[in-house]
Order: sequence, then structure tokens, then C-alpha cells
Amino acid sequence: MISLIMLIPGVVIPAVVGWLIIDLLEWDTSVIGRYEKWVMGFVFGMTFSMFCVFAGNVWLGIPLTLVGFAMIFAGLLVVLGAAWGIRRGRFMTSVKAGAPPGRPYIADVMHSTPRPMMIALAVMGGWVLIRLLAMAGDTAVTPTFFDDAMDNWNLRGKLFFLQEKFSLAFPWDPSPGVSSYPPTVPLSKTWLSTLAGGWHEGLVNMIHVVWFACLLALVYWTLRRMLSWEWSALGTIILASLPLELIHGMSPYADVFLSLHIFVGVSLLFHALKDRGHESQGVSRNAPTYLRLSAFAIALIPFTKNEGWALYFPVLAFLYAATLGWLVYRKTMTVRQVMMTAGFALLLAVIIAGPWIAFKFANGLAFGNAKGLDLNFRWQPGVFASVIVNTFLEGNWGLLMPLFFGLLIARWRSAFRSPLLLLSAFILIPYLGQLFLYHFTGLSTEAILQTGYARGLIHLMPVIVVLTVLLLHDVILGRVESGQRKVESGQ
Repeated sequence: MISLIMLIPGVVIPAVVGWLIIDLLEWDTSVIGRYEKWVMGFVFGMTFSMFCVFAGNVWLGIPLTLVGFAMIFAGLLVVLGAAWGIRRGRFMTSVKAGAPPGRPYIADVMHSTPRPMMIALAVMGGWVLIRLLAMAGDTAVTPTFFDDAMDNWNLRGKLFFLQEKFSLAFPWDPSPGVSSYPPTVPLSKTWLSTLAGGWHEGLVNMIHVVWFACLLALVYWTLRRMLSWEWSALGTIILASLPLELIHGMSPYADVFLSLHIFVGVSLLFHALKDRGHESQGVSRNAPTYLRLSAFAIALIPFTKNEGWALYFPVLAFLYAATLGWLVYRKTMTVRQVMMTAGFALLLAVIIAGPWIAFKFANGLAFGNAKGLDLNFRWQPGVFASVIVNTFLEGNWGLLMPLFFGLLIARWRSAFRSPLLLLSAFILIPYLGQLFLYHFTGLSTEAILQTGYARGLIHLMPVIVVLTVLLLHDVILGRVESGQRKVESGQ
């Protein structure tokens, strides 16, 4: 129990780093809510801090000890704190422009929520909360037994902790092996163990529970910018109740961790695309801020998991560029703003993603998990049936996937029109690309054995849930308005 208490400083210190980063990126325009900033700050702060720990150990020789971690975090807090103090002195003589401090969400229209809806939300939310608490307790007391955790995430973290340095190979296995994976998750576990003064499986596994809780909170706040609290809560409950999502969220895997970073990058980009608030002569003040935050989130993705660089970073870079083009076309941003934003995003990618990519090149590390593919594309039997079963007929996703694809077809005009087009494109581009590889290459085993395919859906699931809720709201709102028009015409 004493070891588990060290989770608190292990989370709070990186959260302060991330909070400072977000506040600096917001500059003079506030777009992130007060509590949302702390949650997103932890996501940013932990990953960026572990990047700095990696760089400090590999290139500066700073050991992975309590003193070494203290040096890294102290350096980050001093530099970021000084920059924050300078910026505050320049811009905070008055309140930041943009959204009201702590309240960037839509105001609820005065209405009385039907009692049956309140009861249903309370029952579903209570049941999901009980399941989350039960699985969190199980995570804290159950020894690690998942294959990937034992062979990769936890094992590497324990190796770093014992050797007090970043290592590419295990003592019993000189080959690089799983060292091609980015070290954020293992280093986070090393950080927690260093605080506790010893390796504790429950402590290092609980960080995954924190990441999953952050994902649920950010999904809620993303929806809250557009919908009422009831709809936002419904979306959060849907995501938390998906069986496979819940299992991965409460297990020492890294797929929900990757999906968390992906979701932050996509959601911030989406807000930039749809924002029309606080405009001056048609130019939005909020959009550039959302874009700076999104660029930082996207730059962190290659340092999360191999799929982040190989699959999602190119898609997000393309959508980021397309969003900039659309905003300048719609005159939501000036050409000068777009050029500065694009340059800033490129600089972040070079500074954050560049060193890890260069390190992989220098050490001959693989850039993906898949085996080499030949160019003899041919139909792979059994894949289509396996995809259908995994997507629609098993209990992995409940009824979400039939609902999602049904709404995508029924409301295609909304789904494939800005701003929802961004969410649809992000889901479909990697999803259809993976389906092609599974159906026509040797990667078919990833679908037939329901490993890579299912994990790919986990990466996309938060965005799928948000798009589903938005389209469902569009359907129900459309029917309500249609009914009201009929009543008015009848009168």
C-alpha cells in the first residue's frame, strides 16, 4: 500500500510539467478547461518528460536514479516555469482572451432532463464505475501475466530500473528484440519504481488505469464542447463499457495509451476546424491555439508505440496539412497564421519525434512490428469472415460497430462534410488501409488470430465513439425538430 501511494507524486509532477506546456502553448488565448488542462497536462507531461529522460540518459549520461530523474524534472520545471513567468508578466495583466477561464464548453440550454433518462444514465454510469473500480483493484493486486507486459513493457521498465540506464538488449538476449518499441511506457514504470525505492508490479501497472481514466475524461470534455452533459456522459459510458476496451484500459498493454495520444491530437485538430468563436474580421483566435496544442500531441505520437510512427503519424500529418489549407481557404486563418503554425508544427516534430527516429536509424531498430511484406498481393482466405466475426458478432464492441457503420451510411451527408469529415477520414484511412493489408498480404494472421485487427480498432475507438455520438445526436435532433415543425404547421 505504501508503494501505491507513490503513484500520487509520480502523476502530479509530470502533470505540472504538462500544465505549464499547455499554458505556454495557449499563449494569450485560453481554450482548455481548468480541470481538463490538468488531465491533458498529465498526458503531455508524462510522455514529454520520459522523452527528456531518454535523451538525458542516452546523450548526456544522466542515470535513471532518483537523482537523475530529479535533475530532469527540476530542469523542466525551472525552464518551463521561467518561460511561464515571463509570458504571464506580458499577457496576464488581464484575463486571457478566448474561452472563459475553465469553461470552454457549451452552456446547457435550460431544460429539465426527463426522469427516466436521469435514472438510465445514473444506473449505467454507476455500473460502469463499479466495474472500473473493481478492475482497478484487480490491476493493483494481481501479478503481471499478460504476454506483452511480461516480455516488453514491464520487463524493460524493470531492466532500466535495475541497470539505472537505457538498454537496447536484455542480458540473456543480445538481439535488440522489443527495443524497437518507444520507451515511454517502460520509462514511466522505471520512474514510479524509482520513487517507491523498489519494483512493485501493482504500482507500475496502475499507471495504465490513470491513462484510461484520462482518456474517459477527455472524451467527455471533447463532447461537452458540442453537446449537453447528458450526451457527453453517454459517450463516456459507451467507451468505458466496451469489453475489450475496458480489458486493455485496465491491463499493462500500450494500445489504450497510444489511443489516448491519438485522440488528443485528433480532437484538438477537430476543435480547430470547427471553431468559430472570438473572431476578428472573420479570423478565429482560438483555431491557432488548438492547432499548436494538436501539433504538440501529434509530435509525441512516434514516442508512444511503433504503430504511432508507422501508421498514424503520416495520417495525422496529412489531415493537419489539409486542415490548415481548409482554414485559410475559409479565411478562418490568415496565410501568415497558417505559415507560422505549419512552421511551428514542423519544428515540434523535428525536436520531439526527430531524436527518437534518428536513434532508431543509428541503432538499426525496426520501425514496425510486422514482418517484411512481399509485393505478391493475393487474396487471403479466412480474413473476411474473421473480420466480420470480430467486428459484429463477438462481444468485443457490443452493438457499437453496427450502430457506427449504420449511422455513417444513414447520415453520410453529415459524416463526410466538414467538420465531421475530419473524424470520418481519420477513422477510415487507417482502417481501410489495414483491411487491405490483412486481406491481401501475409499480415492476414493478425486478423485471423484477432490480434492486430482488434488492437487497431482500440486505437481508433475513442474517435469512433465521439463520431457515433455526434451522428446519433444529429439523427435524434433532426427527428425532434421535424416533429416540432409538423406540430407548428398543424396549428
